[in-house]
This record gives sequence, structure tokens and C-alpha cells, in this order.
Amino acid sequence: MEVLFEQKIPKILEKHEISVSDETVIYKQIAYHMFTMVFNICAIIATNTLIHDSADHKVTPEHIKTSLEYVIKKCYSGKKQTGGGSSDEYGSDSLYQVMQQKGGDFMIIFTRIMPEKELFPSRFIKEILDSFEVTISENALKKLKNVLKMHLSCLLRDLKKSGNPLTPTLVTKVINMKRHSVFL
Repeated sequence: MEVLFEQKIPKILEKHEISVSDETVIYKQIAYHMFTMVFNICAIIATNTLIHDSADHKVTPEHIKTSLEYVIKKCYSGKKQTGGGSSDEYGSDSLYQVMQQKGGDFMIIFTRIMPEKELFPSRFIKEILDSFEVTISENALKKLKNVLKMHLSCLLRDLKKSGNPLTPTLVTKVINMKRHSVFL
């Protein structure tokens, strides 16, 4: 899976106008981080599912909510509004927009990241969850991919802010930021 991520990274960085100084090293660093991010988020969600749904072992959108709330808190801070509808904006830039809908569900709108099916293959995610003996519905899988995209957007935003061109040292510094270090 790291190889797939490594192949996608040049296009993603180019799309976000992030240049790099040492392509081979930086692509490997980011690919490894993406791989561990996907694995660890799936592991957290699987563990949450096993704790809260010991009979069915099926991931539901409710099991994903904790991971979503974490990434919103760490990466998409903003002013909360009260009220119904799609009015609660948690963050917005050229990469994403996070809105809270009536009933507390979150809707994530990405403007510049590749579609999640291209970045995070369903088969790979299901294999990870299967290793924990849990299954996932298509609806929950879609929400999980959105959470993964949110984490990736957060990382890309921090990489872009760190300076151009990126160096291996800058990538390490960003990956070691508290909001990203939970995945290593």
C-alpha cells in the first residue's frame, strides 16, 4: 500500500503547489505516514467497534464519530454556531470545508484532493478491518474515507505552511507535530 501512496504523492503535492527538494526521500516519508495513518485510524475504529458492539463486530458511522471529532478538534478549529441545517462551519481553505448538519452529522467538502476511492482503496481498508475481525458497511466506509481525507488535508495544509521547497527535515517536523504524531 505504501507503494501506491508513493505513486500518488507527486500528483497530490503538485496539485497543492508544494515543491520538494529531495523527491525520493520525501515521497517515502509521506507514503509511510499515510500508510500508518490509515492503519492506525482503522485500528482505532475497529477497537471502538469491538468495545461498543461486541456481538455484531460491524463498523457503523457512530463508531467513526470519535475519529471525526478528533480531527475536527485538532485540525479544523473554528467558531461553532448553534442551530439546524448546514450552518456550522469548522474550517475552510482551498483544500476543504467542514460543515455540521442538522442532527450533528458532519459533511466534508473537498475542493482539491483526489477522490477518496483513488487515494484509499476500499479493499485495503477492508483488509485492515478484517484483521481485527470487524466488517464495515458501504455507508460507514464512505465516512471513514472522508475522515482519512480530512487527516490528509490537515497534513497537506501543514506541509504547505512549513515552506517551499519541502526538505526531509521539514517533513519530519510536520509529521511530528502533536496533531499528526498520534499516528506514529
